Amino acid sequence: MIQQRWLRIIPVALVMYTISYVDRTNVSLALDPKISSLMHDLLMDDRMKGQAAGIFFLGYVLLQMAGGHLAGATATLEGIDDPKDDLSVSPAPV
Repeated sequence: MIQQRWLRIIPVALVMYTISYVDRTNVSLALDPKISSLMHDLLMDDRMKGQAAGIFFLGYVLLQMAGGHLAGATATLEGIDDPKDDLSVSPAPV
């Protein structure tokens, strides 16, 4: 029963992590003026570039922490409902 649950969760988690990685890579490449003309087309300076990257970072932090909290609230395994786990799933600043 438990193993069957993991067989359903792991593929979905891998797909979501892959999409998240591709999204972060696309944003970082789009904001690089050597590779993309996005900053020139939108008349963005470095301050606006930092704000755009910060908005994505805050979105990831808020959603990762909320997801970690929900996973801890519904988990039945010992130690998963620890409040420190909510912060451990948030992405680290690069």
